[in-house]
Amino acid sequence: MWAVAPRPRLVRAALTPRSVPALEAATAGAPTRYSNAANVAWIAWPPEREIGELDAALRGLGLSAIPLGGPPAGPRLGACRGGAFLERLREALDPDHRFPEL
Repeated sequence: MWAVAPRPRLVRAALTPRSVPALEAATAGAPTRYSNAANVAWIAWPPEREIGELDAALRGLGLSAIPLGGPPAGPRLGACRGGAFLERLREALDPDHRFPEL
């Protein structure tokens, strides 16, 4: 039987071009590619590193991300934002507050 190496977890992060150097330093060698004029980062988080490490780094930078593959880690990583718009959307879609917050 062939041994299959664990695959990295793909994470999509929202950022600005000015935050690229800080993200590069925080990810410490994890393969990262940028798209949309460096407004989106695609991070291949190594399987041997804990996803909580990336979550803490993103929180420290004030960035948010969505894990796209790998074991479940929750719907979002990093700083969760939304503010007034998210509140209005939540009130419109769930006026009786029946669904839990993410």
